Amino acid sequence: MKHLSKKMFIVAMIMVFFFVAGCSSAKPSTSAQSPEVTSSQPMTSVEASVQPKEKVIVNFAYPSFASAANAWDSAVGVANKLLESKNIEIKINKIPLDSWSVYYQKVISQIAAGDSPDIGRVAEGLFPKLIQNGQVEDISDVVAKLDKSKYFENALHGSALKDGKTYGVPSGIYNTFVYINKDLFDKAKIDYPSIDWNNPITMKKLVENAKALTSGEGVNKTWGFWTSLESGHLDEFLKGGGKGLYDEKGGSNLSDPANKKILSYFDQMMRVDKSMPQATDTKVMGPTDLFKAGKLAILVNGSWFFNEAKAVKFKVGLAAMPSEAGKGSSMGFLDGWAVFKGAKHEAAAKEAILALASKEVNDYLSTTGEAGGPVVKSSLEDNKSKILGAPFIDSDINTYLGSLDNLVKSPYTTNQDDWTPKYNSAVEQFSLGKLSVDLFTTQADDIINKGNAAK
Repeated sequence: MKHLSKKMFIVAMIMVFFFVAGCSSAKPSTSAQSPEVTSSQPMTSVEASVQPKEKVIVNFAYPSFASAANAWDSAVGVANKLLESKNIEIKINKIPLDSWSVYYQKVISQIAAGDSPDIGRVAEGLFPKLIQNGQVEDISDVVAKLDKSKYFENALHGSALKDGKTYGVPSGIYNTFVYINKDLFDKAKIDYPSIDWNNPITMKKLVENAKALTSGEGVNKTWGFWTSLESGHLDEFLKGGGKGLYDEKGGSNLSDPANKKILSYFDQMMRVDKSMPQATDTKVMGPTDLFKAGKLAILVNGSWFFNEAKAVKFKVGLAAMPSEAGKGSSMGFLDGWAVFKGAKHEAAAKEAILALASKEVNDYLSTTGEAGGPVVKSSLEDNKSKILGAPFIDSDINTYLGSLDNLVKSPYTTNQDDWTPKYNSAVEQFSLGKLSVDLFTTQADDIINKGNAAK
């Protein structure tokens, strides 16, 4: 046993010798004469050079509207490729919904519970409330890294900008213009509306055309014109010859005589000429469906309607927004990327937003029809034929390009969601002829002013 123990002791000593020698040779030499050192860069351990740092997962609270899900999923995929070198990945956390209000409630619930998403895509109308309540971070430093000469300037001045600070980077430009059914115009032998934003069709001429384009009764009726009178859409008409929705002090300005004149045109079409559908006329078939079915000649809609308009069975075209005096105004709706308060990975979240605001992502989204128009100028130039495409023609593309030079800021306020239902109720009563222009403007001014003043 003693002999065996001696042998084992010798073997063990030999193993220790080789182990120590091996460890010694594995260490990089710091000697100036060492042939191992070929670079002036500091040396790192083997582990650090082989194993990358842990990947940072950025949680994206994604408003999952079913019709657009695939487009936004793929856009995040494009951004993730750009983030690979930074070891950052955007992970989509889908929030199924049918309205932005639902999205807002779910996100703020997560923030309140201490489980805030890192980033989100936010409707422009939600930014004033999110900013006021301190629920989004100031990302002015992100915007400072963008080459602003490559972006549409108007796109960087939406509701996400307050007191010189920026809280969101636009994901796209949703804006409005006029869609027309050329077949109905041809049948009535009426000239198409102007495509010149500096000299658009007047409200007076619009009323005349709408009446002439209206025919039939009941289910066989063809309507002349429709637009939403939601406050943002109404404002673009009021800026064209009226005074705009708000006065210089921020008060509702609907009762101004110039604004009442614009509203009188809608009253004429809805109540007198019956050329614009009233609220009850669109209960079964909405205005966009009426247009797609060939039962509406003139529709005010936006870039979000491109894909549906391409599928119609008649000749479709675009025209500049009507204006009683001066240029036509295109209402811009600038949804944006934001970093939420309480984000667990704020630095990585900001890198993610830079990737989402890139030309690569803009190039992709601009061809899907789901993000409006791109905010990067070259993405529009490179993809303009894909953004519209057949059946739209060159004049339609020029009309669309002209709209981007005539964007007006959406008049969103912090409490807008709170007073909008009452305002919409008043609009419905106005459309049905139950409120005159005078009564509607008085009532609407009161709703808006009291709503905006509420704490």
